[in-house]
Amino acid sequence: TNKPFRKILAKFLEKGIKADNLFFIDCVTKEAPEESIGGVKVFSSQNVTEINVLLDKAIKTKKRGAEFIFMDSISKLLVYNEEKTVEKFIHALLERIYQWKTKGIFITVETRANELIVENLSLFFDKVVRIE
Repeated sequence: TNKPFRKILAKFLEKGIKADNLFFIDCVTKEAPEESIGGVKVFSSQNVTEINVLLDKAIKTKKRGAEFIFMDSISKLLVYNEEKTVEKFIHALLERIYQWKTKGIFITVETRANELIVENLSLFFDKVVRIE
């Protein structure tokens, strides 16, 4: 979506989507501290190492773990990181999501520049939905 977290959360709430146990990785908003908004953990960073550390810390503090992880967006991570770094990060994060027995949605904007990496990353996911 490439929209800041607060706009997406507002849309969720407007549509009646509960976001109580949502972990949101906001790669669009410039660096900001980890914060909690209405029970939603927000991580704003383009730094994959920082996202890993913050998310791991947050998951361990919850008794049931995250029920849902929403990542916006892979394409924004690709602007600030090498393709191989993003690929390893996404693969490792997906493995951890399976371990945590949770669900996740990962958003990306597909362009000619990132077409190949998006295709490679799609192999890691259970389901890919393309919206045109």
